[in-house]
Amino acid sequence: MQNAMKTIPCFAAAAAFAVTAGIAFGAAETIYENDFATRRSSSAIAGTVSAPYPAYGSVSNTVGTVIYPQPADGATGDRLVPAKVAAPGVAEPAGADGWRMLLPNASATGEITMRRFNANSCLRFGYEGFSVGAAHPIGTTFRDGTLRMVLDMRLPGSFGTDADVLERMAVSLGDDTLYGGVRAACLTGRFCSVGVGFSSASFGLPHYLDAVGTAHTGAYSLKMSSWYRAEITVHLDADPKTFDYVLYEQLTGDPNGAPSMNAANGTQVFAVSGVEGMNGVSEISTLALFASRSAAFFDSIRIWHTPSGGSQETLVYKNSFAERTVWAQAAVLTGGDAPTDSWRMLRTDLSGAFAFGGNPALAFDGGDNSSGQAGHPLGTTLTSGEVVAQADIRAPRGWTANGGSAYVRIGGDGHLAALDGYLTQVASVFGLRCMADARANTWSGSLCTNCAIVAWNENAPGGAGFVAAPATVTPGRWYRFVATARMRESLCEVAVYDMGEAQPTLATSTPASPVATFSDLPFRTPKAALGGISCISASATTVRPNLLDPSSMPWFDNFRVVLHAQTATVLSIR
Repeated sequence: MQNAMKTIPCFAAAAAFAVTAGIAFGAAETIYENDFATRRSSSAIAGTVSAPYPAYGSVSNTVGTVIYPQPADGATGDRLVPAKVAAPGVAEPAGADGWRMLLPNASATGEITMRRFNANSCLRFGYEGFSVGAAHPIGTTFRDGTLRMVLDMRLPGSFGTDADVLERMAVSLGDDTLYGGVRAACLTGRFCSVGVGFSSASFGLPHYLDAVGTAHTGAYSLKMSSWYRAEITVHLDADPKTFDYVLYEQLTGDPNGAPSMNAANGTQVFAVSGVEGMNGVSEISTLALFASRSAAFFDSIRIWHTPSGGSQETLVYKNSFAERTVWAQAAVLTGGDAPTDSWRMLRTDLSGAFAFGGNPALAFDGGDNSSGQAGHPLGTTLTSGEVVAQADIRAPRGWTANGGSAYVRIGGDGHLAALDGYLTQVASVFGLRCMADARANTWSGSLCTNCAIVAWNENAPGGAGFVAAPATVTPGRWYRFVATARMRESLCEVAVYDMGEAQPTLATSTPASPVATFSDLPFRTPKAALGGISCISASATTVRPNLLDPSSMPWFDNFRVVLHAQTATVLSIR
């Protein structure tokens, strides 16, 4: 009996014991950071650990808006470019907003100012000058595809009488030499020159120069003090490169009222096509305007680009002389192993671009329904511990179809495979999605505005795959996704934070409280088949590109991957 009684406490103690196993993690190690100005990694990628992205252009090369000085209605404003010129052989100085005066000789003078007609701002070339020009960079250098420029110009009340000058008003496209030209040398950088040629003091004729600089004129007598719309289309893929010129009469009923920028083209009065370009110029980066002995006016300049083999034009430059907005793609992903910092397009039928503003980010431009996916190696393969992946996503203005998305994925080496490889070897997928099945289907114009915070859950009810959080998503705001992949368990947690409208940086603190969370999400590809986490990618689908309104597209920024390494297995006995 006594011995039996002695054993009772032992059995009771055994019943009270509980043994649990836990995982301890060491200090955090930053494996990868990318804010699209500089990429840093703990291991070498493509031969370097830190890789700067292409620098901005010297003048513009940004998605941004410049506001011009605004004189009173009917008044002439400040000079846009300096009235005094540099010494012979010295480049003419640049004025407001990067405009640069171009003069044919050292003695010529001229004045280029702002003028307002009924609250509509225009660019005015002063009558006093024998001949004066102004050049402006487009913001991007175009070497292929099709470039199309449209602008409005108002003929003066009369021309001067000097018949030696054929180009009374002219519009040109050219390369950097055109912008950097000195005096008469400004002619050498021109690829094309079109406009209005001299006829008499009371009317002019449509005018263009051919490949050797010979002037040609049309037979239509242009009306003085009237607005005309010039359309120039440059075919950069042609051999030799050519341009087309079409001129439209834009009678407004009010000679002082410029036509609306969005107004339809008026009556076609002249057209020529297939004209070979001048001076052996092979790329277009600059536009220039010229006037001779006339009070000429220019307004509503727009330039579109269509890539080789593409059908969708992208508006890359817009100038109303109330404001100027320009888009420049500093680096383009074209498929396969992209030349820019080892990025790889994972869907080779689509394109993407690094969109540079004051704070650069990644966006995709793949046509009318913008889609694309690009991935980048981390420089190492992470197989244990906790892998914390951060990415900031800007919510778009809307989607062109239900199911549109903006995702970030972390995965293994197979995730960087082309074509269908981007769907394999993926640990976690998270981001934003147009979830018409989860909320009321709301449209704004041609865009579906439904947007939800989502993450992939293999075990989602009904096999839906993506599950949505109840949090509200506001277009134009940035959301920070922080995914923690527990490698031992093949499970992932995702926390999402509202970062506000201002674009964050890598140094921007993450808010204390998330707006959405997901717990215990199984890896899309189990750990055994994943092979570890070695890359990160971003994708966007069915988002209409509108480069003058960047909020219409999702942007990605501030990728960061941190490893909390597993150091030991801890036994806890209670």
